[in-house]
Amino acid sequence: MKKMQIFVLILGLAMLYSVASISQNVIYTYDDVGNRTSRTLEVLKITNNSESDTCNTNPKDKRKENGTKAIDNVAVTIYPNPNNGAFEVKVGHLSEETVVDIFLYTLCGEIVNKQKHASETTTIDINDHKPGTYILTVIIDGKKKTWKVVKQ
Repeated sequence: MKKMQIFVLILGLAMLYSVASISQNVIYTYDDVGNRTSRTLEVLKITNNSESDTCNTNPKDKRKENGTKAIDNVAVTIYPNPNNGAFEVKVGHLSEETVVDIFLYTLCGEIVNKQKHASETTTIDINDHKPGTYILTVIIDGKKKTWKVVKQ
């Protein structure tokens, strides 16, 4: 009986470790010559709610969030927010070597939209997703900020 309890404990720990490793995303940034400059570990929340794109959030959330934030002295503006299925991410005054990545997640942590090496103005269309709250992450040269984006 004691061997069975130890086996169940080890099996449980192995399952926990495997779920934890699946729910992580490692983001590397590199300099111009290809040397890795930073490593960021992003932990995603995993749920079993497959019926809703936004984890049963209230689509009538009318709070407006300030749409402009600065990332490393670069202004990033999100508008309109709340929106009806499409919105723009505007990044001001980019140099040629600046790398901009944009990710849109559900509150469950599922990636809805991914834009690698985005331009100064990027339109994100989420018309095929349910109304609710989403998390927008903008990464500029390895530094990131997040916004709540509401689709009505």
